[in-house]
Amino acid sequence: MRCGDDGAVTGWAALRLYRAGFFDGLANDGRTRLPVPLVTPRKLSDTAESITSRVSLEGHRIWLVQGIRCVGVERAVVDEIWPETGVAGEYDGALHRDRSRHRTDVARSELMRGHGVEPFVIVAGDGPEVQIARMVAARERAAARSVPRSWTLEPPAWAPEPPALSLDDELEIRRWVPD
Repeated sequence: MRCGDDGAVTGWAALRLYRAGFFDGLANDGRTRLPVPLVTPRKLSDTAESITSRVSLEGHRIWLVQGIRCVGVERAVVDEIWPETGVAGEYDGALHRDRSRHRTDVARSELMRGHGVEPFVIVAGDGPEVQIARMVAARERAAARSVPRSWTLEPPAWAPEPPALSLDDELEIRRWVPD
């Protein structure tokens, strides 16, 4: 697997491995294949087959699903952003209970809304019905919003290119075999 032993599959691909039927890996046209979303603390260059988010998975449980390292269902759901609707999900674990962290979370949500992204939040103990209801409500709010979108999925022109991996790093990634 491309992300090594410190990363995991997330988003639609993890949900597909968990056998969630809606996540088929196809774009809205029903034909175009979506890249597999990965999370890893290292920056990997995106390819046609995969996109990588550079985040720490410390404190997150990793599951071996059908022989592939995956984040948990809750994390996979909230790592999804639906560009066509401008909806994004987040998971607020125990670290988010702290007063200053909560203040930061609220400010981030306001900033996202100001740019035309409608967030929803999942917390520990939320069952599937609650999660789905929050996602649907966020999609409805996003559809009714009057704030123009000022965000993009493309990096800005001034952003530096990620460093190329050395041959040793590439070989190390390619030889990783799931448990």
